[in-house]
Amino acid sequence: MRDIVRPHIIHQTGSGSSCSAWLDTWCDVGPLAHIASYRDIRLAGFTQSSKVNDSVHHSGWKWPISWMHKYQILNVIQLPSISSDDDKIRWRDVEGNLRYFSVGIAWHTIRPQANIVAWCLVIWFAQCIPFYVFVTWLLVKEELKTHGKVKDWENRCGIPLVCSFCKQQPDSHTHLFFDYSFSQRVWSRILQCTDVPSNVQDLKDFVRYISPMAHRGLDNIVVAKLIFSASVYFIWIKRNNHCFKGKLRSVDKIMI
Repeated sequence: MRDIVRPHIIHQTGSGSSCSAWLDTWCDVGPLAHIASYRDIRLAGFTQSSKVNDSVHHSGWKWPISWMHKYQILNVIQLPSISSDDDKIRWRDVEGNLRYFSVGIAWHTIRPQANIVAWCLVIWFAQCIPFYVFVTWLLVKEELKTHGKVKDWENRCGIPLVCSFCKQQPDSHTHLFFDYSFSQRVWSRILQCTDVPSNVQDLKDFVRYISPMAHRGLDNIVVAKLIFSASVYFIWIKRNNHCFKGKLRSVDKIMI
């Protein structure tokens, strides 16, 4: 993580007495150790522990004139204004602004980021139940370990992978949660318990219907999302219990 975090740690010079001249980022070109060789640093009379104020006098740099020709990027560095103030450390965020450090700002800066997806607020919301919504999130991303995801097991084990309910085809995200007759009955009961129109027949329809209103926090929308995520969770649990324990559960049990 050091190589990822280090470019965001910026030193604002005051007295320049605590900021490393070579290892810290106190100018726009980054740590000078990435530019000047340690051999040249030693030959110029500096050490690895030299501070910024050791490199500056009132009228300019203490660097050798030859450095300006050898390392021409040094010519663009603005001479820091040395004062009696303490040196300060700031965090540079994704917009390039210098801010006081916080874990939240640091995480937002270094985490992988992508475009916001339409289902974000449909799946994740303040009132969600974490272990329900986690399964729903895996459903949306089609990452649940259905037969479609583990079909290579059939080749290795020689055991046909068929839906434990219909016994006619391998289960998949669409088949298990929307096409299978049991899931259709659960889905029909969901529509009766919410204001979701009856023409909403699958996950894409549900996301398309809810997403324009998902940010409003209306009671009926929150209830619809809660019931949906809970139903997804219990259908998945029913499937696993049936597959691995031989236990069955009725639609009424699911809805309760």
